[in-house]
Amino acid sequence: MPDASLGFDEEGIEKVKQRRIEQIQSGGFFKIPYYCDYKWIDSYNAERYVKLINTYSSTQLLEKFKRENYLNEIREAILEYSGIVEMPQQVCLYMVHK
Repeated sequence: MPDASLGFDEEGIEKVKQRRIEQIQSGGFFKIPYYCDYKWIDSYNAERYVKLINTYSSTQLLEKFKRENYLNEIREAILEYSGIVEMPQQVCLYMVHK
């Protein structure tokens, strides 16, 4: 879901929410959904972040030698700066009932 902290405007965010609510109600089977969003920040140290990146398909497609160099460069860059990568996360819940 777009978020104002990522540079999206509030009006655009509201339009996305309204469009989803309209989609849920379009068949006439459900009442107005309850909406709630949950936000948090995941913090990764260099090792944990490298393990995450290593699960990506694009990383796995690299030849072993190139992949190891790529992951080492990421690890070194993280350690050179703060040692932590913070990634904002958001889950949007639309709970509906008939």
